[in-house]
Amino acid sequence: MRLRSIRFRQFVHIGLSSGTATLCLMSMTDALAQSNSATAGGPTLEEVVVTAERQAEPLSKVPISVAAFTQPELEARGVKSFEDIAPLTPGLTFDTTADVTGPSRSFIDIRGIFSDVGAATTGVYIDDTPIQVRNSGLTSTNVYPEIFDLERVEVLRGPQGTLFGAGSEGGTVRFISAQPSLTTYSLTARSELSFTQSGDSSYEAGVAGGGPIADGIGLRGSLYYRHTGGWIDRVDPNTGIVLDPNANTSDAYAGRLALRFEPNERLALGASLFAQKLENGSSDVFWTSLSDPAKSQFTTGNILNSPGEDKFVLPAVSAQYNFDGSTLYFTSSYLSRRTHVEPDFTQFVLDLILGSPYAASPVDYSRGLFDNKQDTWTAELRWQYGSADSRFRLVAGGFFQHMKQFSGEQVQTPNFPTYFYNAYGVDYITVFGAPLAANDSISTENIDTVDQQLAGYLQADYRIFDRLRLTAGVRVSSVKFSFVDTQAGPFGSGGGTSGSQQSTPITPRVGLSYEINNGSMIYASAAKGFRPGGAQEKPSICDPDLPAFGLTSVPKTYEPDTVWSYEVGSKNKFANNRVEIDASLFLIDWNQRQTSVYMPTCAQFFLTNAPGVVRSKGFDLSAQVQLTDRLWVYGAAGYTDAYFKDAFVLGSSVIAAEGSPLAPNQRPWHASVSGEYRFPAFGHKGYGRIDYQFASAGPAPDPTINGYDPDIPQLHSTSNVNARLGLAMERFDVSLFVKNALNFHGYTQYSHDTIGSPLFYGITSQPRNIGLTVNYRY
Repeated sequence: MRLRSIRFRQFVHIGLSSGTATLCLMSMTDALAQSNSATAGGPTLEEVVVTAERQAEPLSKVPISVAAFTQPELEARGVKSFEDIAPLTPGLTFDTTADVTGPSRSFIDIRGIFSDVGAATTGVYIDDTPIQVRNSGLTSTNVYPEIFDLERVEVLRGPQGTLFGAGSEGGTVRFISAQPSLTTYSLTARSELSFTQSGDSSYEAGVAGGGPIADGIGLRGSLYYRHTGGWIDRVDPNTGIVLDPNANTSDAYAGRLALRFEPNERLALGASLFAQKLENGSSDVFWTSLSDPAKSQFTTGNILNSPGEDKFVLPAVSAQYNFDGSTLYFTSSYLSRRTHVEPDFTQFVLDLILGSPYAASPVDYSRGLFDNKQDTWTAELRWQYGSADSRFRLVAGGFFQHMKQFSGEQVQTPNFPTYFYNAYGVDYITVFGAPLAANDSISTENIDTVDQQLAGYLQADYRIFDRLRLTAGVRVSSVKFSFVDTQAGPFGSGGGTSGSQQSTPITPRVGLSYEINNGSMIYASAAKGFRPGGAQEKPSICDPDLPAFGLTSVPKTYEPDTVWSYEVGSKNKFANNRVEIDASLFLIDWNQRQTSVYMPTCAQFFLTNAPGVVRSKGFDLSAQVQLTDRLWVYGAAGYTDAYFKDAFVLGSSVIAAEGSPLAPNQRPWHASVSGEYRFPAFGHKGYGRIDYQFASAGPAPDPTINGYDPDIPQLHSTSNVNARLGLAMERFDVSLFVKNALNFHGYTQYSHDTIGSPLFYGITSQPRNIGLTVNYRY
């Protein structure tokens, strides 16, 4: 009880501090307004239009917590991937793994709602197509489009169960593509060259453009390529000889073609095709024992490289018909995605079997042969009544999705019979009862899953008074999941199993908002989010761990989990629109959270539902201030405290104590500050920009809970500084930049394969990177 009361007092203090900071900023703006009164007609902060509620309206008018970034803003900040967006967005964390699974897996954490197992907790959309995956097997992970030729990126914080459904339990990330124009031609191009300290060079080139090709017909296309140079050398761990310099290179290829046809003022038809391919030479994981971060020297001693390929094709069609006062929309898409990775499992297998991760000979290798497939068909019919300014407006629709995933995993270990016999003096089949599977695999598992959703939703907005707006909505879904799991090899169960799970979730939302004036509003909301359950199977080698959990077998199914989120916030504009401040406080209760339980014998996890509640509370704060006609300052800060409100005990094992942090790598504080100064230079517009990003230390490990690892320390705080100096001309924009200017190398991940293993892995920021960017716009 004491821990909970301390947390409550901290939360209240944080809320009061946030409010005090906001009031201080508001009082400062009075002086700013007076100092700028003479230039009231000068440039002001740009208003971003978003479609977070399926209706185009200014961000300042949307009564939910949304962060939005336009393509010019992303370019100004040097954003190349979604990983670069996370530090700029309070309440959003992008996690990557440091383990043996080859190219790093990624997971999105919004306001503490995060999971690396089961169905996704964050919806990821390209336009109107959800592309997130179910975490099945060891290598399934989300994919994100390259940051090029986008209109904007929207991050919706908090559950979006009403308008976006299952998979958006914690929030939604939307990548909005640039659309064809029927009236004007445009062309944009970007090229870049950069050099990484103690690493390889990087370069990119992209071009996009289009316009009207006939009366009522518009076309837009884009092509993009980026090579990211590596900075981690792969060496022979015994001799130190470099086998593969800068092994963690990557290449990205992306292309899109979109067509829009408007035969009359009421009807609009669209079609698009987006394709992307990512290739990785190896992962960004290094051996800490062979590396010296202070000298920007990063090394891995893996016997094998860990190449990977991830490619997808996304065709989509859309139709829009405008009635008098309302609009009917139809969208449909088909995502076909294929990945293949070959992670080095040598250290993991040797450590698990022999108790030492170091190979006596190169022939003792273990190679993963992992294939994942994702085929998703999505269709949505939506009717919207009223406009953003209407007294009453309504959104109603139906949604269907059918997603098939395949996860095929083989761990090829051809010399396993020999080194097992030499170590134990007995044939491995005598111990495990099963021979090597195809491709000399000690463990083969093929998992076929099917997720199907059918949903109907309704959301209405009504202005009770001119400034007071009520929002209410609900979504009713039918969600079905099924799987077939077959296993083979000494570490497989030698057989197969199947299972299914289904549910009918109802996810309501209600909110009130009040417009103080044309630039300021306050709002409050309550919303429910949902994540489907699932089914599972684990190999018999894990059975010795089960008695400690009071189990005789791994649970065959796990139930859905839900969240209830409560939020209050404000959006404000002051000083002739030279100051924008957005702030929100939230409290989220996560019920029956799908939680992983570690089994040390086989170093695997099984899923079960935690009893009671996981709670997350905190705040988001962002501000933009135009101090003068030349100086802009941007700032954002967020605090998230996510923890088990109730203890979780299985048998004699404490999975989580009351008050335990939700995850060891969740950092409660995140902040970023940017400043941009614009000045005349050589008859054109010069500018300079500095960006600073900070993340606080992670929680201290708890020695009383299952899976505690005494060799994994508390993660320290991290920070990063980027800078850019440029010249904007009529068509061209040329800039010099430096990323990670202070060459900071705090660990973002630190791990080893098994508890007690002497071999540790790390992930950190890319070393200092200096380069030149050239943009062209017509």
